Amino acid sequence: MVLKFSSTKRLNLVQKLIQIQRVALVQIAKTYKTVSSEALQVLTGLVPLDLVADKEVAKFNLFNRGIPVNIKDKEYSFQDFDLVNKLDLLPWEKGGISWSMDSDPNGTFKKIFTDGSKLNGRVGSGIVFLSEARDIIWKLEIRLNDEASVFIAEAVAI
Repeated sequence: MVLKFSSTKRLNLVQKLIQIQRVALVQIAKTYKTVSSEALQVLTGLVPLDLVADKEVAKFNLFNRGIPVNIKDKEYSFQDFDLVNKLDLLPWEKGGISWSMDSDPNGTFKKIFTDGSKLNGRVGSGIVFLSEARDIIWKLEIRLNDEASVFIAEAVAI
């Protein structure tokens, strides 16, 4: 279905867009059919389709036709915006976090273990630094607030 978007018959078009979006919103929000479209948009965090269409028309007119856009009584042309091509770099070409497993000059590896736990209502984190011979080089125990979650305890340890 193709909907032409213009200022003529705008009210009917907005109603049709809401009707189309409503079917998906009810499924996403898993609500009853009696919930209003506006409430569904708030619950799902999705923008009404008529506003999305307005935005796309404004972007097309601005960047493809060179028609300036008025925002709060100020006129903007396409030169006022920085154009960023999201497809310039593919995600795997953007780089990442580099890491390596290095050893000391003697060729021995040291290991660090972290843990966070919650037991009997008490929360804590621990870190142990072991030599290759499994001797404890240093250790640290951290007591956290009893309301902290295990996730927070794990994150603190790391």
